[in-house]
Amino acid sequence: MTPASGTGKVAGKKSTGTVTAEKQSAGAFSLPLLPAEVWWLIFEHHSDDAWTLASIARVSRSFRATSTPILIRHVVWKSPDHANQNLSWFWDLFPEMGRHVRSLVVDFDPPRLDEDVVFDLHEDLFDEIHIFASGLTRLSVIGTSLPPTFFAALEGLPNLRQLTVRQCPVPKPPERLTTPGLDTLSLSCLVPYTWDAYSPYFAHLFPTIDTVLMDGATLPQPGVCAPRRLRLAPCVYRGSPKNILDVLHHFGLSALEELVIAHGESWGIRAPPPVGGALPNLTTRLRSIVVPVNTMAALLSDPANELLSVETVGLCGPIRRMDLEHSGRNALVVIQSLVDRTPRLRCFSITMGDWYEDLILQIAEHLPRLEALEILYDLPSRPPKDFLQRLHSSHLPKLPLLKKLHLHLHPSLTGLYPDAFFGPASLHTPERFSVIDTLTRAAPSLERVRLGADAHLSETWVRPDAATPWVAVKEAAEEIEWSSGFVVLDELKPAYSLSVYR
Repeated sequence: MTPASGTGKVAGKKSTGTVTAEKQSAGAFSLPLLPAEVWWLIFEHHSDDAWTLASIARVSRSFRATSTPILIRHVVWKSPDHANQNLSWFWDLFPEMGRHVRSLVVDFDPPRLDEDVVFDLHEDLFDEIHIFASGLTRLSVIGTSLPPTFFAALEGLPNLRQLTVRQCPVPKPPERLTTPGLDTLSLSCLVPYTWDAYSPYFAHLFPTIDTVLMDGATLPQPGVCAPRRLRLAPCVYRGSPKNILDVLHHFGLSALEELVIAHGESWGIRAPPPVGGALPNLTTRLRSIVVPVNTMAALLSDPANELLSVETVGLCGPIRRMDLEHSGRNALVVIQSLVDRTPRLRCFSITMGDWYEDLILQIAEHLPRLEALEILYDLPSRPPKDFLQRLHSSHLPKLPLLKKLHLHLHPSLTGLYPDAFFGPASLHTPERFSVIDTLTRAAPSLERVRLGADAHLSETWVRPDAATPWVAVKEAAEEIEWSSGFVVLDELKPAYSLSVYR
């Protein structure tokens, strides 16, 4: 096998294949004599570091041949000039290298409000994307007017699996398309060429897609797109927010297994509350639902919604004390309704804007089969000092199957207010352990616990079983998979200011 090495040979000994370097003369080092495949694995370790890979490519011809496919795997065009230079200086000279590109990001400044939109301005650039057709799996287009040929260009990308289109003018979508087999589609902040002439949200072109992320807009052909996972956010782009349940009507729900709807307050808007009438019928395949409390109450009010397979429910708030008469009452109704409607429910999470202990009491009373419980709250309220005693003596004994308990300030606030937690007052590990040990006696099945001080330190107490001692491990909040606190869907928000750009 031919080694990939730099200039010079290892002096005085036969290569053993170990990664070593021996000094030949002042300022000169030989490189280890390794197969090209081994060097490729080493360079692959730096796949997210473009500067390091670019430096490696300048070492020798063999290093350039090995590292370049890794260096060009992810292409980003931040302006039309950058894109044209990239095409003329590299891709026009080495089109065969296009097969190594896996992702392409086209992120241009959108037209300003006082500028006219030239819809076919970037048509030539999109025509060149075919260079990457054989390897491209992810395409993101942000702030760029899509040319009339955009959908034809999609047909030329047979291996595309993830498509993101964000804050773009979009041509009228066709009724159907010989499309790539997309796994994930993300559409947000889209406008048609002519205002209100058609819907620019083209999810109907992917009827059997796995995952759709979208802001609250309507589709050109309702009922055609039937994803397994659906994530919706309020529409903040040009116009008042729509009733999110009206948006649900535009999707086929026969295959839906996971539904996530972001709360309007996390987007800085007040979305209209769900209304009665004809509600969307959810599928019996639904496993996970994380939605605002009022939306969940509306869905539960329709007996046609089958929730027998639901295992995870998250109520993203916040529930404010000033609104307890409405959202607080709805939360209590939801908890009580879940008893009969969700016999398989095992994970429950809720975000409270203000501390509302009655909800915790209701959870313990009505949902004794829970295996995972997450309760988040905002400032200025916080649990009273004697809450831990009630949690230990009254609430936890009613949850005999509980394995995971997260009870702390909302993750977005833990770094800002390190002292805003209920006991222990100190962050020292022995005192924190004492609290965990006390809770364990009330709920011996616990395997994961995260309280106020733990969350501030980005730690979680874990143990594989009841016979093993507790250990505090580093775990950032965003790494926790089941959480009502991270249903924000920032990737759907406008990428550029709506006060300046279209």
